[in-house]
Amino acid sequence: MNRLAEMLGKLFKDEKAVRDVLNFIITLVIILAAALLIGNVFFAEEEEQSPVIFDNDSQAIDAENLYMEEEQRMSDILSEVKGVGDVKVMLTYGEDERGESSVKGVVVVAQGAGDIITKNKIITAAQSAFDIPVSRITVLESK
Repeated sequence: MNRLAEMLGKLFKDEKAVRDVLNFIITLVIILAAALLIGNVFFAEEEEQSPVIFDNDSQAIDAENLYMEEEQRMSDILSEVKGVGDVKVMLTYGEDERGESSVKGVVVVAQGAGDIITKNKIITAAQSAFDIPVSRITVLESK
């Protein structure tokens, strides 16, 4: 700071002028820092976060990935059932009485769903896997 004052002193022979310039520079730096902080607070974009749930080990698991994995597991198991063929599963979630996320509905689209016996097998599997009533399971035949 003294070095800057000396350099400015050479430029400005008047000591009052040097103090005024230093005060102006310090004030300007403070105003710019405050403007940056305020700008970050008001214009910061909020990051969209996936819902997070905790497993038995209290490790955070990205819920969206967990949901997709559950859909894939159901698709994989149904595709192994005789007559089902290619299958896609969509699960819908909601909170139960305890506030925990649980499967509330299942939509299955399968090649073999046109056959009533195959359709029944799919409904029974979904009902057993997710412990939900038949009224919340929809099985459709794919194109």
